[in-house]
Amino acid sequence: MHALASSFASGHVQGGDPCLPSPWSWVQCTASKPQPRVVSIDLSGKNLMGSIPPELAALPCLAQIRLDNNMLTGAIPDLSAASNLSIISRGRPCAIVLVSIFSLLF
Repeated sequence: MHALASSFASGHVQGGDPCLPSPWSWVQCTASKPQPRVVSIDLSGKNLMGSIPPELAALPCLAQIRLDNNMLTGAIPDLSAASNLSIISRGRPCAIVLVSIFSLLF
């Protein structure tokens, strides 16, 4: 998560664990112990540039990603390994993509 945060959320990185002792301002985590998991990432309006990193698929409990109002380019990478992912919002026409529907098709 740290490598992802430093490459993708430049200027918005907060130190330490993204979930403990309290979640980073743009991350929501499970309440499970001893190791909470990232379930939501909201980087809306952070003036991000570049492409959506495929490393997001490595977050097994990730359910939603919000990337609206940024200057992202390129396609949404293959996030099929993130089996809990149901919402990707990136601020384009048809901004909310229900990934679970796509997984039924492929």
